[in-house]
Amino acid sequence: MIQLQHISKTFHSGEAMEVKAIQDLQLKIESEDFIVVVGANGSGKSTLLNLLAGTFAPDVGNILFDGVSVNQLQEHQRSKYIARLFQNPLMGTAPDLSILENFRLAALRTSSKKLHIGINATFRQGVADSIQRVGMGLENKLDTPMGQLSGGQRQALTLLMSTMDNCKILLMDEPTSALDPRSSELIMDLAKNIIQEKKICALLVTHRLKDCIQFGNRILFMKEGKVEQDISGVSKNEISLEKLYAWFE
Repeated sequence: MIQLQHISKTFHSGEAMEVKAIQDLQLKIESEDFIVVVGANGSGKSTLLNLLAGTFAPDVGNILFDGVSVNQLQEHQRSKYIARLFQNPLMGTAPDLSILENFRLAALRTSSKKLHIGINATFRQGVADSIQRVGMGLENKLDTPMGQLSGGQRQALTLLMSTMDNCKILLMDEPTSALDPRSSELIMDLAKNIIQEKKICALLVTHRLKDCIQFGNRILFMKEGKVEQDISGVSKNEISLEKLYAWFE
């Protein structure tokens, strides 16, 4: 379980451009929650994800994973169990390296520093088997440089790589906003299946209100750095687009 206890985060404090991104936020997230986070620009959605990932440290408050404070853990220290999918498909991969080499880097990220992971026949076959589920034919192109792939292909492979080992939390920040509708559908269906199979906690930041209806078990609506609406269960299942739009009025 994740707990955010009285978290606040301000950027450019005391300056004319001061932004109170998160204000006294209290939130509990269960280990298998799939939360869709919505809100207007500047409401604190991406800041929330960055605080969880360790990109930013809170000015005030405490973040706990399974009862243990992670405030002092840097982003790279949390990357062993936190996977991220960004808005830009170019992030999260090395364009000059092959698909196979990118998967090797991902494996090294989550492994013991004493463990040597080479590219042998077993590793190659494991990567091919993982990629095959995407249905893009990339399992036969493992030596292709990542930079030659389309945005949708790179985003799909990034999702696979980031969740390949001991991922416990998946943070997705508008992962389909730069993709065409077909690629967007593929990425979200793949994410949904991985979340269910691995039983991991996931947060999806999106501006697509249909995602609130289609995905997840819980919706957070953020406004001015606070959670204005937090619905789950029957209320979530019965939510309509009309009610979601009304939150923004």
